[in-house]
Amino acid sequence: MRYQCRIKKIIDYLPLQLTNNQFIEMKEAVIQTLHPESGKKNKVIALAKYELVKSAILEILQSRQLSHTELMEAIHERVSDTLSGNAQWYGETVKLDLEARGLIQRSKTKPPVYSLGLADQTE
Repeated sequence: MRYQCRIKKIIDYLPLQLTNNQFIEMKEAVIQTLHPESGKKNKVIALAKYELVKSAILEILQSRQLSHTELMEAIHERVSDTLSGNAQWYGETVKLDLEARGLIQRSKTKPPVYSLGLADQTE
């Protein structure tokens, strides 16, 4: 017999085997990410992947400011071995969310550079 939890916008199932070859399908926890431009909606992604990429971005920007290309390359180097999926796609999604939350900021220079936001520097 199979049971399913009903949670809005769940992407992946994690099958758990019970006795007698029965399975329960549990849905993975997800997060609705934010977008820094008002009126735009960002993606729903797995919470575990979000946390992995978020911590990588905050650690990378702890020591230096980076251009978009440099940041995406650094994210790829840091998480590609442990993240299932495209590290740069998740990096872009989480980067936008962190911008919207004020944890990182994008400069207005050309090309823009990313650094820790005011909210993160005060902690």
